[in-house]
Amino acid sequence: MTKKLSYPGLKCVLEYLEANRRIYITARSPALQRVEKSIPLHLEFLKIWNKIDLNFMEMGVYSDTNIDNQIKFTMRGKKYLRPYPMHLTYEEAAEEMHEYYFGGRLNIYTDYFWFFKREVENYPKFIVKTNELTVYDFRLDDIRQAKFQNFKI
Repeated sequence: MTKKLSYPGLKCVLEYLEANRRIYITARSPALQRVEKSIPLHLEFLKIWNKIDLNFMEMGVYSDTNIDNQIKFTMRGKKYLRPYPMHLTYEEAAEEMHEYYFGGRLNIYTDYFWFFKREVENYPKFIVKTNELTVYDFRLDDIRQAKFQNFKI
């Protein structure tokens, strides 16, 4: 019979597990979901624009004539479409996706962080520690004062 991992052991395993694999595993376990957001997430790059890019996975909510009410996941050239509930509007579905990936997360460590200001205004608060930062649609005064509304850098 196998023994369960203690919280410190589980924390070490989850913290250094590749981010997309970690999200995939914890999405299927209610016990892991309770502790997963308190454990720092390590990424090579995080891009926030009209989609979210976590390392090699790109996620975005689409609502147009070709892809109606779908969340599109793209990883290494393969595309997967998953429907979101019909009662949600495009904006509500995007907000729920952002909350799922970033809401309540204590720390995100990334080598490269890239975002557009207009996209950041709709995100939940989270803390990012990065080595390299690229921003678009900000005035120099906004960057110098470092008063980003939804996250600390």
